[in-house]
Amino acid sequence: MSEYKIGILKELTDNQNRLLAFLGTITEAQFSYQPADGRWSIAGLIEHIILSEKAIIKGIQKFGEKPSEKEVVANLTHKQIEEVTNDRSKKYDAPAPFIPKGIFVDKGMAIEAFKVHRVSMEEFIRTTELPLKQISFPHFAFGMLDGRSWLSFIVGHCDRHILQMEEIKEAY
Repeated sequence: MSEYKIGILKELTDNQNRLLAFLGTITEAQFSYQPADGRWSIAGLIEHIILSEKAIIKGIQKFGEKPSEKEVVANLTHKQIEEVTNDRSKKYDAPAPFIPKGIFVDKGMAIEAFKVHRVSMEEFIRTTELPLKQISFPHFAFGMLDGRSWLSFIVGHCDRHILQMEEIKEAY
């Protein structure tokens, strides 16, 4: 397995551990608390993370069917993606397919769904032979990203929402 995949898998594991540790510190009431109209609860954020990550993996698979003949130059580096996604001063409206529908009725259900999802995603990363540097599709705010950048985005996106969950917990 490449150094890149090993690094991303470690970041995903660390990221998942941070999310699960955070969830261990909140009550069911905090989990369901919606801070304001139009704002998502922690339950909604977990659903959003899963929806987004599944779509990214599907995008990589879809665009991997006909990759570019050359490596794609992504708009952002791994470090830039990390910086941009963790900057909570900038707000983004999620595209409609990634808006939570309210499927998680309790914390345990969300935790189990997240774990199952991440096992599947990590298996894809471990086993894919797709040329990630030759796969590209646009992010609605960040422009063109290659397959590796999209995997970096998954890590940063989840971390961004962990920060948002901490804000919700403080506001409760």
